[in-house]
Amino acid sequence: IILVTSNDFKKEFYKYFKLNSNVHRQSLDIKEIKKKSQIKINFNFFKKFNGLKIVNVGRLTHQKNQIILLKAFAKLIKIRSARLLLIGSGSDKEELVKYIIQKKLNDKVKIIPFTPNPFNYISLCDLKVLSSRYEGNPNILLEIASLKKLIISSNCKVGPREILQSGKGGILFKVGDYNRLYSILKKIDLNSNYIKEKIANSYKYVQTNFQKDISNSFIDIIKKL
Repeated sequence: IILVTSNDFKKEFYKYFKLNSNVHRQSLDIKEIKKKSQIKINFNFFKKFNGLKIVNVGRLTHQKNQIILLKAFAKLIKIRSARLLLIGSGSDKEELVKYIIQKKLNDKVKIIPFTPNPFNYISLCDLKVLSSRYEGNPNILLEIASLKKLIISSNCKVGPREILQSGKGGILFKVGDYNRLYSILKKIDLNSNYIKEKIANSYKYVQTNFQKDISNSFIDIIKKL
């Protein structure tokens, strides 16, 4: 028996290997995520800032493609007050820092290293942007949805489209299209019913499809062998 974590993953697995698989969701502790998000931190970057607060959480690598987020952000700040927080470490950090300096974004973009609890930082932000070239059903989107934050994601394989229900639970853009990402960020109205509905839909998705304890479902699979 082959287990995969999403329906999109199941389709891709069959496409490449011509093998059938079963969807078995990963564990997601929504209650613990909320608890960790409430831990107080002293983070002056967003303190008393009333503009758009954006976060990206992930390794600073070619896969995660944060450079297109920076390109969109560099255009955004010319017309809208915003700040961007990147949480992660990786081989692309030097390239990203170089771009930040080149575009004079030092006071508007901050990079902090990977932390085992990014949720208290996420709680200070308005929205999460995932800019990846590819994924494997990204847990971070599930965790963001658990905190009732808006998700904007590249429509990469595999996972974002399913998690965001083809746009019902967030906003998707073509991989690498930073102009489209800029256009989305430029027009975002966090107080609109349109955005509130997307946030509610993504939260409902994780509540319905995920749980903390997945041991019983594993046991059921083993019993059938």
